[in-house]
Amino acid sequence: MAFEVGEEREVALLLSFLECRPFILEGRNQYQYIGDQILPARSALEFIRTDMAAPFRTALDEFDSFIKANAEKFNDFFAYEHARTISDTALEDWVWGDDGKTPAVPETHWWWKPLDVAAQQVGGQ
Repeated sequence: MAFEVGEEREVALLLSFLECRPFILEGRNQYQYIGDQILPARSALEFIRTDMAAPFRTALDEFDSFIKANAEKFNDFFAYEHARTISDTALEDWVWGDDGKTPAVPETHWWWKPLDVAAQQVGGQ
């Protein structure tokens, strides 16, 4: 099945959410709405990864490397998202299939769960 997130400007907007790395390092001392956007954006982009140009795929890989290198900060920042049950509607309005339906978050989207900090320190996942 093919997936869609919108036109080129929507893809650029989703990629811009992944540039919010300083927020992750600073933590959510105050409620920050940008945090609500990062995981759905990352998942939406994963659905269209194979259709993206190489520099955009590189941006996804760089974000993944960043969060793995900062696993403890990542877990702290996304504690709420990691604690709640992922519903079939978590990606609603973010991505849709060619059938018009929003996919559920797949198990392969590992960023929706806390990272094993010890494993990341020795280079694993």
